Amino acid sequence: MAARSALLEGLESLCRYRAALLAAAAREAETVIPWQTWLQPAEVATAGYIFEASALAAADDFDRLFAGLGRANRSRADVGQIVPPPMAFDRSRVAEFLGMTEPDFGSSVRAYAAADTECAIIGDLSVAAGNMARLSETLYLWCSAEFGLAQFSDAFTGTSHIMPQKRNPYALRTVRPMFTRIAGRYQDALHLFAGSMPAIGDGVVHIPNRTIDCATDFSLIGACMADALATVTFNKDRGLEALKGSWCQAPQLVFTLVSEAGIPYRSAHTLAAALVKSLGEQDRAPESMTPDDIASAAEASIGETVTLSAESLRAVLGPRAIVESRSDGGPAPEALRERLERAAKQLENDLAAMKEVQVRIETGRSDLEREVDALIGG
Repeated sequence: MAARSALLEGLESLCRYRAALLAAAAREAETVIPWQTWLQPAEVATAGYIFEASALAAADDFDRLFAGLGRANRSRADVGQIVPPPMAFDRSRVAEFLGMTEPDFGSSVRAYAAADTECAIIGDLSVAAGNMARLSETLYLWCSAEFGLAQFSDAFTGTSHIMPQKRNPYALRTVRPMFTRIAGRYQDALHLFAGSMPAIGDGVVHIPNRTIDCATDFSLIGACMADALATVTFNKDRGLEALKGSWCQAPQLVFTLVSEAGIPYRSAHTLAAALVKSLGEQDRAPESMTPDDIASAAEASIGETVTLSAESLRAVLGPRAIVESRSDGGPAPEALRERLERAAKQLENDLAAMKEVQVRIETGRSDLEREVDALIGG
């Protein structure tokens, strides 16, 4: 029951985090920034698009953890220790008093030794905390002086005691270490579990305690991330500036060559690579590219005549135009906002499902108190 309470608090914290992500995604739906791979500018994205991805990951985390809550909420009361007692108990009624579902283990020893349920919950908490840590690392980079894309409010930022000019993103400093602690307890729980049946009982006793500790830490980092996300702001000019000269337009150029010039994808990729090399050797930025550059590079690299209009090329070179063109699961703001509405509705449904569990617990507690009062009064 204590593990259930801790997990419910963890789920509430996760929902707060999801709500903060969805709000941040809506705020920054048009904030154009580079998406980095290996810390190098890659595709054109938006901050809102990246926040949405984290919100969707958190929704999957909720599904796994809520399913784990359902398994953990199967009543094990009166199953006995190892074998059931000889007298009959109304286990279903006891389950109601505890706010749990009816036992469905089929075997008392299975119910008694079912620490695999808690092990799986700790594993799911590790993954969910890992998703938070991944975002925190991204935000950490965005807040650095080198990236200069984002910053938190003063409440989540600190200076050095000898360098007052710094804006250290202290809001994130505990996320990864606490994730590591949760993941470490998962390994510990697995070792306890593997040695706990039939001869050793430590796993049955101690694994639920690991669950409580992990869920408590998870609640803390979820609350921290939710509160910090509400204050994050972006340097929109810096986001666009970071894309200049980065050749973030290369994928869009390839797609446009295929769709408008009618050449095969492989040829388009070869041509784009030739343009990167050619303009680089001339010490020219990709934004200076002209239709003539494309025609010359095509003759030299693929031996074909390729024509691309100046209007089409402008759409290739403009980061905002690239974003607008990526609507099918991409960062196009209008499509993103539609998906955010669906995600917000799913969050409402998940909160309602959690409320049902909480109502069952409160109802069972009230029923139990009435029965006790009746016995005392009788």
